[in-house]
This record gives sequence, C-alpha cells and structure tokens, in this order.
Amino acid sequence: MKIPKLKLKKVTDFLKKLPRISGEHSSLTFFGFLLIALILGGFVFYQYSFLAEKEKPEAFQPLKFKEKTYEAVLKTWQEKEKRLKETDLKEHPDPFLIIKEEIGEKEELPPPESGAEETQEISETELYIISKGETLWELAEKYLGSGERWREIKNESGQPFTESSAEVIPIGQKLIIPKK
Repeated sequence: MKIPKLKLKKVTDFLKKLPRISGEHSSLTFFGFLLIALILGGFVFYQYSFLAEKEKPEAFQPLKFKEKTYEAVLKTWQEKEKRLKETDLKEHPDPFLIIKEEIGEKEELPPPESGAEETQEISETELYIISKGETLWELAEKYLGSGERWREIKNESGQPFTESSAEVIPIGQKLIIPKK
C-alpha cells in the first residue's frame, strides 16, 4: 500500500481555515473539547486511584501529655505577662522637658508614688495632684458638680487650661480647683 504524500500547501490552508470552521461549528467544538477533557480526567483518575498503591494507615497512637513542656510554656507566658504589666505601669519621662525648660515653662513635679490612692482629697489650699488616667472633665464633675466647668480648673501658675493644653496633662502636675 502506498502512502500518499501530504502537500504542505494543503495543510497550511486547512490550518488557516480551522479557526473559522471551529467558530462556525462552536457547539461541535465545545463538545469536542469537553470529550478531550473527560478522557484526560478519566486517565488521571485511573492513574491515581487504581494504580496507586493503597497504604494502610498506621496504628493510632494517643498523644502523650508532656508536663515539662507545659510547665515551660506556662512559665514563659507568665514572664511575658509580668513584663507587659511592668511596662504598662511604668512612668516614662517627658521627652519635651528640655524644650519646655528652654522656652521658660516651669519644671514638672515628679509623678506621685505608684501606691497612691485613686481618689485624692483637695486640701485647704485647693491644690490637687493629678494621677494617671484622670481628666479635667472628671475632676470638674467630682469637685465642681459639672464636667462643663472644667475650664475653671487652673494649672499651678494660675493660668486656665485651653482645649489643646487640657488634652495632655502630665501626671503629678498640681491643679488649682475652686471650691463649689
């Protein structure tokens, strides 16, 4: 039997017409690609499910509680929690103290001792030393009856607070609070 020779011209013409032909018969092209995908998928499935060697799972070994490991982790967590609490309670120096001294503002008083009571009474001199977390609004509510009267509270030199200066009051600063 004689094999006919393919002519290069006919093959290139067919390949040029192939996209147009497949576009004209798009549903047929779709089903052709779907058939090819199914055949390849079946082949891959066969390779991995039937030809792959089935392995038996190893015998289940229960987990053992390692008390020493647990204690080491617990100790580490406790140390980290202790350091976190120490940094939270630590009083940091004012980085702008030098700038304030150059401008001529008064030097700040040291912060009160860490064991100081949460509420402090106003002495006869009407001076109050501010503690961590206190605001002028809270002090005005407590000692003047209304938080809206916070502007009546003055700093140690007798100057009233502005809205911007009232936002950050250093711990340990003396305040003058008028009596009701």
